Amino acid sequence: MSLYDTNILSNAISAASNELNLCIITRGEKGSIIISSDGVEEIPSYTCENVIDTTGAGDLFAAGFLYGISIDLRLYECAKLGSFCASNVINLFGPRPNKNLLELVKNEGLLI
Repeated sequence: MSLYDTNILSNAISAASNELNLCIITRGEKGSIIISSDGVEEIPSYTCENVIDTTGAGDLFAAGFLYGISIDLRLYECAKLGSFCASNVINLFGPRPNKNLLELVKNEGLLI
């Protein structure tokens, strides 16, 4: 939403819809929003019962999302993957997960 200098979500969605082919708005525990040529889709976040430090959450969301893009997942699946990755860093101190994310992702059934 800072791209369009607004705190009004609907204004940011409208502006992004008119100007961009793809835009993702991350909203923490409220999930994310995909804005694409297919329309607007809300994706729920993975829950984390014990949030300790959000450092690295955005980077991990982006990493998971872009990895999904690179292996041709649908946008919804990319956002779920990004959310899952982010949820695995906010329950500890620091910007990196302490477990192998690829194994966790496979165990969660997000990748075959």
